[in-house]
Amino acid sequence: MDFEEALQELGVDADPGGDTIRRAYLRRLKTRKPETDPDGFARLRQAYETVLAAREGREGPRTQAEPLAPPPDAAASLGAAGPVSLSRQEVFDRFRAEFRALPPDAPPEAPVEVARRAVEALPDMAEARQWLVEALLAADRIPETLVAYRDSYRQGFTGFLVELAQRFPRELEDAEFTLLAESGAPQGFFWSLTEQLLRQRDGARAAKCALVAFGRMAAHPQEPPPPPSWFLQVQLLLHLQAEPAFAREIGRRYAAWVREEGLQDAFKSDETARIWPLLAQLQALPDGFDPALRSGLAHALLDGALDPVRDAFEALRERSPEGASEAVGLLRAHAPGLEGLLKSPLLRPPESPRPTVLTVLWNAVRSPQGRGVSSGVFILLFFLLKAVFLPSVREHRSTERPVVVEARRLATRLCSQLEMQDGERLCGTLQQLVVWGASGRCSKVLSEQAEVERQLEAQVAALGADAGLLQEAQRQRLKSAREEFRRALLNVCQG
Repeated sequence: MDFEEALQELGVDADPGGDTIRRAYLRRLKTRKPETDPDGFARLRQAYETVLAAREGREGPRTQAEPLAPPPDAAASLGAAGPVSLSRQEVFDRFRAEFRALPPDAPPEAPVEVARRAVEALPDMAEARQWLVEALLAADRIPETLVAYRDSYRQGFTGFLVELAQRFPRELEDAEFTLLAESGAPQGFFWSLTEQLLRQRDGARAAKCALVAFGRMAAHPQEPPPPPSWFLQVQLLLHLQAEPAFAREIGRRYAAWVREEGLQDAFKSDETARIWPLLAQLQALPDGFDPALRSGLAHALLDGALDPVRDAFEALRERSPEGASEAVGLLRAHAPGLEGLLKSPLLRPPESPRPTVLTVLWNAVRSPQGRGVSSGVFILLFFLLKAVFLPSVREHRSTERPVVVEARRLATRLCSQLEMQDGERLCGTLQQLVVWGASGRCSKVLSEQAEVERQLEAQVAALGADAGLLQEAQRQRLKSAREEFRRALLNVCQG
C-alpha cells in the first residue's frame, strides 16, 4: 500500500499534519473492529502506519501489513462464508504478538502506540488498560500516565484509582479522596498512604487521607487503627509541615474515637504519656504562631532535640524582637509546659562580656585604693602585659573566628544525632576536624574527612529508607546536620 492509497483508505485527501490522521483512523475504527472485521482492521491499520512512516521518514510501518488470518480451527468450522468473529482475548493476543515483534531498537513510543490501539479496540478490558499504563511509565510519559489512570477509573475500573494513589499520591485531587473512600480499599491502605505522604512532606494531602481513614473506621470498626504513638507522630509531623489546623482536626477525631471505644488508658503508656499533654499545648497555640518556632517545638517533642528551637527563636529575635516577645507571651499563655521546657536554653539574658586583663588593671588604677599608682607605672605594666599575653590572645582569637564557632556548634549538633557504639570517638573526630581546619591544616582535614563521611553514611543507611515515621524524621535530621557541618568545615578552610 503506497501513501496515496493509505490516504484514500483513511478517507482524507492529503496529510495536513497534526492530529487529523489519528482522528480519521479513530472514526473508521468504530466500524472496523479487529474482533468483527479483521481484514478491514488490518487494511486500516496498515494505512495508518504507512502515513506515520512517511511522516517519520521510515520505509514502512512497524506493524504487520498483511490482513490478520483467522485461527485455523475457526476457518475450518466456518468455511469461507463471512468474516470470522474473534474473542476479546484473541484480539488482545494479536496485539500482544505485535508488541513482541517490535525490534529491540524500537523507539519508546512504539509499545505505547500498540498498547493504545489495544485499549481503543478493547476499551472494556482492564488488562489492555494496564498494559498502556505500564508502557507509558516505561517511556517516562508521566502526564499521559495520569490521564490513562483517570480515564480507566472513570470507565469503572476502580482499581486504577487505588494504583494511582499508590504510585502518585501527590497528584491526587480533592475529589479523588472522596472516590477512594468509596473504593472499598481497607483502612490499612489509607494509613499507609498517610505515612507515605508525610514522608514526601505533603502534609495537606496526608491529612486528607487520614480523614478518609477515620470515615472508614466508623463503617468498619472491626479494623483496628494504628497505635497511639503513630497518631502522636502524625500530629507532630503535621506541625512540622506547617499544617496545625489539620493536626488539630486529626487529634480531635482520634480523641473522639478513643472516648467512644473507652480506650483512654491507651494514652497512659510509658512511651507517650509524657508527650500527649505537651502536644495538647502545642495544638492550643494559634495558627498565627511563628511557623519556624512551631516546627522547632514539634522537633523537640519528637526527639528531644532543642537545636531547631534554638535556631528558630534566635532567628526570630534577630529578625523581629517584638515578634520574639509575642511568641514568648503566647507560649506562657497557651503552652506553659513548652515554655518551661525552652526557658533555660532560650530565654536567659545574654551574658556580659568578660573584662580583659587590661580593663581590670585600669579599673584598679582608677579605684580609690589605686589612685596613688602613677600613670608611668601603669604604662610600664601595660607594655609588660602586652608582651606576655598578646600573642596568646591573638592565637585564641584566631581560633574563634565566626566560621570556627559555627563549625564547632554544628559539630556538636551533628554529634547529638549519632546513635552508634563508637559515637563518642566519632564526635571527638568531628571536633578535631574543626581544630585542624582552624589552624590551617586543611590537607589533614581532607585526608581524615573521607573516613568520617563513610561512617556518617553508614549511620544514615542504618536508619533505613523504609523505616517508620520517627526513624525517617531522624534520618532527615541526620542528613541535614551532616550537610550543614560539611559546608561549615569548608568555610573554615577557605576562610
